[in-house]
Amino acid sequence: MKRSPQRQGHLFLGFVPFFQKELLEWRHEKQAAIALLILLPLLLGLASLGGMRFFSWQTGQPLPPSDLTLAGSFFASSPAWILPITLLLSIGIIPRELDQGTLAWNLTKPLSRSEFLLGKWLSHTLVIWVVGVVFTNVISFVMTAIALGWATPDLIAIVSSHITALCTIAFWVLVCILLGFILKDQAAIIATASSIAAIGFLLPNLPSALGFFMELSESSLETIRLLTQLYPSNTVDWPTQLSTPFKPLAYGLYMAGIAMAIKMIFDRREYQ
Repeated sequence: MKRSPQRQGHLFLGFVPFFQKELLEWRHEKQAAIALLILLPLLLGLASLGGMRFFSWQTGQPLPPSDLTLAGSFFASSPAWILPITLLLSIGIIPRELDQGTLAWNLTKPLSRSEFLLGKWLSHTLVIWVVGVVFTNVISFVMTAIALGWATPDLIAIVSSHITALCTIAFWVLVCILLGFILKDQAAIIATASSIAAIGFLLPNLPSALGFFMELSESSLETIRLLTQLYPSNTVDWPTQLSTPFKPLAYGLYMAGIAMAIKMIFDRREYQ
């Protein structure tokens, strides 16, 4: 169905200013979080490179060869970095709005509920990705190039890892928004999201465990391996780990399903 001119104007007057407001809030109200996201990788990089230089000086061994592909994609391909920062920066998206009463206030503006949700999800996803992944990898890349010398990086691998990181962050921000409407308490949100992630980390070991305790055919084990890869949080790495063509489809379906669940819950509630 074609949008009416009135609806197109509403989208421009509603979503765009709200999205800009969300980005400005990051700039003015979350400066400490942004500074930490940049400072922590910088300190880790300095400590790592300083340690390698000290070890080389003490032992007389040459410095390791420069791996700029790894340096330029390290924070994009590390779940131990992406998952914590995304959850910690996303668990309060909805609870803070409810506690401060700003959710109801926002809905009095020329802003639909769908645009409100899209603005929250998109702004948090992009800021966490740009600051927590892109900037940190740029810092890592430059520091490694200066300290260990230039070596031609694999740009395709670097770009692919950043796309994977974007998909991962987008998924977990959406999960946190859904849990925010259901649980409201931030401790419960991060505990639930962490449990979902933990199951995903453990599932790849399931075929080996089942094969140890019972007799299963190779086809059965392969089916189980496929199913473990289609667990929600295990589909986020589809741009770099396309072990099955069903992975991107499953990822898209999960994202659409979570978004529909959020919209359904949100539309059924009144806020004052």
